Amino acid sequence: MKTNNTNATKNFTYILLFILIALLTFSKIATSNDLKSQNQSILMQANEIVYQKKTNIITAIGNVELSGGGRVILADEISFNKTTGVVVANNNVILLEENGDVVFSNSVELTDDFKHGFIKNIKVKMQDGSRLAANSAELFKGDGKVMKQAVFSPCLPCEDEPESPLIWQIKADKIIHDEKNKDIDYQNATLEFFNIPIFFTPYFTHPDPTVKRRSGLLPPTLSYSESKGFIYGQPYFLTLGRSKDLELEPTIYTEEGFTLGSHYRKAFSNGFINLETSLGILDNSIASKNSEKMNAEGSVSLKTNLSLNDTWRARFDVEQTSDKSYTRRYLSEDTEMLTSRLSIEGFRARNYLAVEGYKFQGLRSFDIKGQQPKVLPAIFYSFVGEPDNIGGRTELETTLRSISRQFSNDSHILSLSTGWKLPYYSLNGSLFEFTAVAQSDLFIVDNDTEDTTSTIQNSDEFGARLFPQFGIKWVYPMFRETENRHQILEPIINVVIAPNIAETSILPNEDSRGFEYDNTNIFEFNRYSGVSRLTEGSRIDYGIKGSSFVDNLLNYDFFLGQSYHLWGKNTFDHGSGLEDDFSDFVGQAFFSPADWLKLAYRFRLDKNNFMPNRSELGFEIKNNSYNFSFDYVLLDEYISTEILENREQVNFEFFAHIDEHWSSSVNLIQDLTDDSNKTRKGAINLTYTDECFTLGIGYQRKNLSFDSIEPDNQIFLIINFKNLGSI
Repeated sequence: MKTNNTNATKNFTYILLFILIALLTFSKIATSNDLKSQNQSILMQANEIVYQKKTNIITAIGNVELSGGGRVILADEISFNKTTGVVVANNNVILLEENGDVVFSNSVELTDDFKHGFIKNIKVKMQDGSRLAANSAELFKGDGKVMKQAVFSPCLPCEDEPESPLIWQIKADKIIHDEKNKDIDYQNATLEFFNIPIFFTPYFTHPDPTVKRRSGLLPPTLSYSESKGFIYGQPYFLTLGRSKDLELEPTIYTEEGFTLGSHYRKAFSNGFINLETSLGILDNSIASKNSEKMNAEGSVSLKTNLSLNDTWRARFDVEQTSDKSYTRRYLSEDTEMLTSRLSIEGFRARNYLAVEGYKFQGLRSFDIKGQQPKVLPAIFYSFVGEPDNIGGRTELETTLRSISRQFSNDSHILSLSTGWKLPYYSLNGSLFEFTAVAQSDLFIVDNDTEDTTSTIQNSDEFGARLFPQFGIKWVYPMFRETENRHQILEPIINVVIAPNIAETSILPNEDSRGFEYDNTNIFEFNRYSGVSRLTEGSRIDYGIKGSSFVDNLLNYDFFLGQSYHLWGKNTFDHGSGLEDDFSDFVGQAFFSPADWLKLAYRFRLDKNNFMPNRSELGFEIKNNSYNFSFDYVLLDEYISTEILENREQVNFEFFAHIDEHWSSSVNLIQDLTDDSNKTRKGAINLTYTDECFTLGIGYQRKNLSFDSIEPDNQIFLIINFKNLGSI
């Protein structure tokens, strides 16, 4: 018995020793392990991991995942030599980079720090979808890749014909992706379009897709203008930090000279600064037309906005040009007035205060330098009180404004308007609104000018006025509801009682010149937008308003109204629509029977024959494939107290998606006044767009009624290569 036990013990010892040796020399583990390389920990996970002690090689087989050095490797098989620190991955290798790139290959060899290595038949999918491919690649210093006999393209292969040529690609003897500096460098590069070489360069570089802002040359602008000749602009972008940058763009016009534009931007936590300047050395400006010399012209636009705290914010804008036509001709801006402004405004509870200053520069042919107003100061304060015991609210508005001109009258006005408004709802659903307003003004008109030809010198006129108004407004909403439709019909009557004002013709009309009688101001106490002019006399306004909602979407909306002058002075001029006791009819209508169709009409109709004195007609048709809009505008010659030319024009816009890639657009502004019938602006464009390339061709015509600006025709071509830029 003793001998048998001893033999059993020996046999068990031999078996145990054999198992331990086998585990040390030839192990199989279906789990993950932390492996220590010379410099770092490496995590390996696989279906099967085998360690060979003699060769000091760990081999992982089946769904292998190896991570270290910021990289992750997926493969069918990976071997790790602990002696040399070399990692070799074979078959279906996927390398996940820190920057988001994904590398595909059948064979990858890396050092144990994962910073160096070699890859055969490499394909790289970058984070934006762009692709790199090469016969071989070398990883260097963990900062990028050097690829030989390589190609780059952001274009996707055709799903139906994957072997068909890409729209464009760049082939090169060597492509270096510098991941540290975020550059892609090319040596002996050829740009191919559908596999056809179109451009070669020995060296070329561009930022990789991760770069959003960087200093350097931007794609140039190329065009041809009938009046300016060939146009070439070369912008340069300069980053000045995370929150500011500068763009410079010199532009050459073969028929006129050159300009230098700049655009500076800076963002703050509480606001921004935006500065644009343009300097031109030109031989076709207004100032140089009668001179053989080149003339310097330019413009500046500065816009700032700062939030000082929770209550106050400040704004500073400057707009100025040396030539009336400069901004229209060289900056494609159609504004008729440049406005410089300094303002500080505050909001607190029910209070609002604004302190402002304005300077204007007119760009119209009849605008005379020295007669443009300067407004300093312009102070406005408003207050809306809490509801009192019966539900009424007190309202207060104060205006202080001083206007000066070099060769014309100066004016200064202090205006105070106090009011009280009480809404009342009757038992039958009627809404009554009682209003009492009193406006008091003090003003001074200074006729002391620098115009030596003026017959009035050093003549100041003082004036004052008090203008009370009382009103009552009645609205009776009638509501109807069906399963999916809500309809509202509201008759409205507004009665305003007001006296005549003592003669105040000495006060220039500074802020009420843009008056136009329409549906937006028919029920206003003062139909003028400013305080220079007031709506005198008593009147009754009446109208009806209706709307319908289907499934909470507006189906139609309409308004029709008229005013009747009861008594007192009627100061409105002939042609205003308010010169007689009965006014013209004003209103608007909107109709949308479906999501794809919208129609709108805004009008002022003659009270006697219902002929339109003002018409704005528009409709829009749109779906996923196209968008069509049409606008017709008719204005009679009366605007405020000024006599201007009649205006009748048509605006037409059409945009269509022809197919997945092709689109087209047409824009037209046609003047129909009298017999002129000319195109003010017109453009037609045809564009191809896909994931990596845009091609656009178009024609544009401008015919502006402006001194020194003759009709201009332009043909342009737009080409955009993704990641490379556009021309």
